[in-house]
Amino acid sequence: MTAAQLKAELLRIVQQRGKEYGVVVRRISNQQLSYSPLRSRVIMSSAGDAPGTLRVRPLVEAYKVFPDGHEEPLRNLEVTSLTMADFRNILAFSEPTPVYTAPVQILNRTPVASISFIQPGGPMEVSANVPSMLFEDVTLAKPTGDVPIPPFSTHPFFNK
Repeated sequence: MTAAQLKAELLRIVQQRGKEYGVVVRRISNQQLSYSPLRSRVIMSSAGDAPGTLRVRPLVEAYKVFPDGHEEPLRNLEVTSLTMADFRNILAFSEPTPVYTAPVQILNRTPVASISFIQPGGPMEVSANVPSMLFEDVTLAKPTGDVPIPPFSTHPFFNK
């Protein structure tokens, strides 16, 4: 489907289920922009909660999409309880997207303890071409605990 067709299908499902709005996620946090070279560059990883559960990085850009088509931004959301089985319930895919290349660090996990070691050989790059997906159902939640407030600074030009 094209992006417009995918959005129309989402709105059709929202109306069919009698919901106020659907949610579109356009961007997941990108650790590639982090300053720390030791941080993982993983968007999805396995979680210790249950077998097959995936931990998804926090959502950076998400929107409520209302039946009339207008969108409102959502902040501080996380995907919870996403499993490999949820990928069987994808209703539609978008057309192919540009290839995304990012550095990653491979972590070796010990089978006995939940300790990870960085794979020798330094960072590598991985390329992926992942289309947009319309899931049957995904659980979103506000993160628990304190949410850090991004630093704010004024533009040096206007401080004169």
